[in-house]
Amino acid sequence: MPWNREVDVRGPAGPEGELPTDAARRSDPGYPKPVAENIVEVVDSRGAMTFVVARGSDGAPTRAAGQLIARTLTELGYDLDGGGGPGGDGAPAGPIIALGDSMTADDAWLQVLEDGLLIPVRDAGLAGQTSTEVAFRSGALAVSMTVAGDQIPASGSVAVTALAPSSDWRTGVSVQWTERGTLAGVPGTFRHQNASNGGATFVRDAPGSVVSCPPGTRFYVTPDEKTGVGYERCPATIWVGRNNHTSLANIQRDIQAMVTRFPNTKLILSVTNTQNEPAGSAGYQAVMAINSWLATTFPSRYVNVRRWLIDDALRVMGLTPTAADTTAIGEDRIPPQLMNDDTHITPAASAALGGYLTQVYRQKGI
Repeated sequence: MPWNREVDVRGPAGPEGELPTDAARRSDPGYPKPVAENIVEVVDSRGAMTFVVARGSDGAPTRAAGQLIARTLTELGYDLDGGGGPGGDGAPAGPIIALGDSMTADDAWLQVLEDGLLIPVRDAGLAGQTSTEVAFRSGALAVSMTVAGDQIPASGSVAVTALAPSSDWRTGVSVQWTERGTLAGVPGTFRHQNASNGGATFVRDAPGSVVSCPPGTRFYVTPDEKTGVGYERCPATIWVGRNNHTSLANIQRDIQAMVTRFPNTKLILSVTNTQNEPAGSAGYQAVMAINSWLATTFPSRYVNVRRWLIDDALRVMGLTPTAADTTAIGEDRIPPQLMNDDTHITPAASAALGGYLTQVYRQKGI
């Protein structure tokens, strides 16, 4: 029925043409109660229901209201594409979990995708990580650890002397990251080796008894939206491989593990080449090998964002190619006008990419 500007919330249906006796009216004392910009709280006459309503100039829900409703429903597990409610047979619609490195972490395309689809997008990107580290953090890649002395001490930390698989773990980067989980049944934190510490360690949460930890004991990541653990039934977007682009076999292993762990993976994005990797260079060839494998192995999920950034982004953003852009395009590189540095695109280019990915998601369906 059309939106009624005078009666905003209705109770049980009354006789045709009549309003229910407990309908909330604008004339009711204390109605509406503002709770945020364009949002009001309404409690019906029975005091049993609370409604959050946002209206545009035409009396219909605003875009913000629709987004609020969509977020609430999808976080509860409802499939807005027709799959049913929590625990139902249909796969839940969201939130979308975005697994990746610095090309994902805190990037503008995430927010644009969320706004465009009206579905929450969880940022599970972490700068500096290889495909192996992302696969481990997401719970997709089983990682075993060996600690000094083959035991976890009663308190404090213990050195992690070996990881399996043994590659690709970046050790010389300045980015520090930790992962909460359990090792030999002991809750604690794995501290990854980086340029500023002496090596990888495991730190238990609380003092206790000494616990035996045989070589090659599995580390289990604690569920968290930044990891992806606990979101396995949600739609996923995977964008990894830039930080270990010369390790094709490991990238293949890691992405296969993530797709298995996240069977509702919708998009797998291509690896991009840097400004220092023009066509014909070793780095370029490594990137092309990854993308060729992705396109062949996941034809319905693969999205060639590298190609879009080179061929279409300037036009979509209304930018005129510079001489440097034309040179880059001729060398099959992303135009410098779109780059923040040698590797990463600008926030504006990322936002434009988010618009493109929104269109792809709509075509594929959530």
